[in-house]
Amino acid sequence: MVAVTVLGIVKEIVDRRKNGERPKRVFTGAFIAGWAALTGFTCYEMAYTNYLSSSKFLYVFIPVVCVLYLVYMIYRREFFTVALMGAGIALYIWRYARYAVGSGGFYAAQIVILLILAVLLALFVLMDQSGGTLTVRGVRYRFLPQDAEFRPAILGLAMLAVAVCALFFIPATFFLYCAYAVVALVFFLAIYFTVIML
Repeated sequence: MVAVTVLGIVKEIVDRRKNGERPKRVFTGAFIAGWAALTGFTCYEMAYTNYLSSSKFLYVFIPVVCVLYLVYMIYRREFFTVALMGAGIALYIWRYARYAVGSGGFYAAQIVILLILAVLLALFVLMDQSGGTLTVRGVRYRFLPQDAEFRPAILGLAMLAVAVCALFFIPATFFLYCAYAVVALVFFLAIYFTVIML
């Protein structure tokens, strides 16, 4: 499944370079890569972790992935980025963090998530200043439209970072409340981006 995922990513990159935009068909490279990654992760969960806990997790994880796909197709890309990170953090807290608190894996996961959020925040701030574009080696690339709502997305990413940092200081018994707060944040941002789409 790893090989299929990589092939899907390569296909998406080649199609984008050839067509200059997202291909208008169902079986795109991104779809193939996403399907392979989801299938591989599901098989890993069922084969190498506790069957009952992994079943409960997958009952939530798979519908969340479907909802994120709908968000990707309908909403602005800046909100999708926040929704993707928010859903990932909430699932991470529910599935892993509350059981692994204090371990080396917990601290490593926390640092990786914070680094990803920091990079996204930096990119969004730079794109906010340049109207949705980034300059790489003297070439300007457009990643988001000029009228993208950068400020709410930056605020959302910053609040997600605060939620992740809070896990260092609060007891494990309160971790689920932190996950609920993350879901509530994504929900309120969804309302905001829905309104501006009307």
